[in-house]
Amino acid sequence: MIVQYRLKKGEPLTPEEIAELEAAKSLPILFDEDSPALTPESYEGFRRSAALRSQRRKMEGKDAG
Repeated sequence: MIVQYRLKKGEPLTPEEIAELEAAKSLPILFDEDSPALTPESYEGFRRSAALRSQRRKMEGKDAG
């Protein structure tokens, strides 16, 4: 099940939302055919992609964070 939230910048979380996030910390990560575990090769691809995006943002004068 996918749960999606849209937060407004600067709006604090409700106590209920905080409790849900705390409870989610203890849940296991479940992999399936729609969301498989990353292979070392796919992980490396994501890492390189993120590094390139950060470099591009720095060159454009944007915050790389």
